Amino acid sequence: MNEHNPIAHLVTKLQQTWIKEVSSNEELALVRWMILPEEARLYEGFVHLESTPQGAIPEVFIVLMCPFVSKGSFTRDLIQTWVEMAEKDQKTKEALNAYGNPFNWDTTPFNIEKTVKEEEAKSLFFELIDSFRKASGIEDTLLNVVLMPYQIADIQAYGKWLEALYSAEFPTYLRCCIFDLKEERFFDPLMKQLDPTYVKTLDPDLDYQGAVQQVMQSGNPSQPGVKLQRYIYQMSQATAARNLDKLNQLGTSCLKEMRKSREKVLLATAHIAYAGMLFHFKAHLQIQDLLRQGLSITENGAREGDVTCQALVLQYYNFLGSSQQLSKKYLPAINSYRKGAEAAIEAGQYMQAVNSFRLAIDLAKKYQTEAVPELLEKAFSLKDRLNEDEIKLSGFLMLAKTYCDWHKYKGEPQKAVEADNKMTSLFGSSWRSMAEEPVPEEFQPNYA
Repeated sequence: MNEHNPIAHLVTKLQQTWIKEVSSNEELALVRWMILPEEARLYEGFVHLESTPQGAIPEVFIVLMCPFVSKGSFTRDLIQTWVEMAEKDQKTKEALNAYGNPFNWDTTPFNIEKTVKEEEAKSLFFELIDSFRKASGIEDTLLNVVLMPYQIADIQAYGKWLEALYSAEFPTYLRCCIFDLKEERFFDPLMKQLDPTYVKTLDPDLDYQGAVQQVMQSGNPSQPGVKLQRYIYQMSQATAARNLDKLNQLGTSCLKEMRKSREKVLLATAHIAYAGMLFHFKAHLQIQDLLRQGLSITENGAREGDVTCQALVLQYYNFLGSSQQLSKKYLPAINSYRKGAEAAIEAGQYMQAVNSFRLAIDLAKKYQTEAVPELLEKAFSLKDRLNEDEIKLSGFLMLAKTYCDWHKYKGEPQKAVEADNKMTSLFGSSWRSMAEEPVPEEFQPNYA
């Protein structure tokens, strides 16, 4: 790690905080980091570093990043994630071998069925950890399990899961590490409920934004990519200050500089970043003009094989559709969302395609009913490209409910029956009530 990098200094600070506050107390069973949303990547990098031989903390870390879908399924999902890491992840195997003994772990007892009940899964989870420690040759070492779900469908249910995990006898060789947001403090009730001897909250004072700014300022100012980073930072500052004139001045200069670079991905990024900030000022005519210009550049880059441009096409169409919807241009918005869905499918981003289809269908039901059947068919066909977790997290169940209801009352009833049977076979007869559960914020279909 570059010792002169400001981000590296923050990682070092996290390492020192852990060693000082946690390593000296083996009784701790639960450690909570208080973080800001923008710091999530920093902490993710920190825990992944510590799960490798290159980590500075003389302890064993296992990082589990499977999504939290429900309280009843999370323990089972953790087991499956852990087993898959041990069986398939080469970096994980190399890290485990570094502890001194060849890693040879029989995972067969932990390949469990979906029908395993919550309490059974909890018991098996502890058995897995004990078995894993023996196979790794770390039986005399305390094991830190870092829980870092990349999506949480229900934060209250996640808190209840943690409460249940610590409600019975907890292994002395195990410590869990979780993350909480500084402003929301979701897990305060849990921390107060548990014995203070065994829990610890860490809240280091990090100037993450300052470190990011230092990194940007340290680059070669003549490089187009560095110039773009600086412009985006300055534009975001103008947006935060509600200074539209300053934003337009910076945005115009940024586009001019990126045109000189002749790099499509930089110019495409500049257009969408500038347009995105203009949403705060509701300048929709200007937004749509910028997005159309940038979309032409982005699609050219995508056709030439630029993977970043390919990913940006989806964002362009969704931003354009959102601006059109907010300015009450509903038919163009439906078309933009549809094209966004098609771009997502082409890029293999099927969860994002679900979001775009949901946006298009919700508008089409009100303003272009003749387009609804085709949109529903294309959207429902995504069921074959999503796994069960992705179906739940993306909001596909609500889309499936709409599909069934539409065909039951306005289309072909047999299609409604077939779709209902398909969903029931996957999620049981209560799948419709599951469809009403909130979609995680990062998957909410709202691009404004």
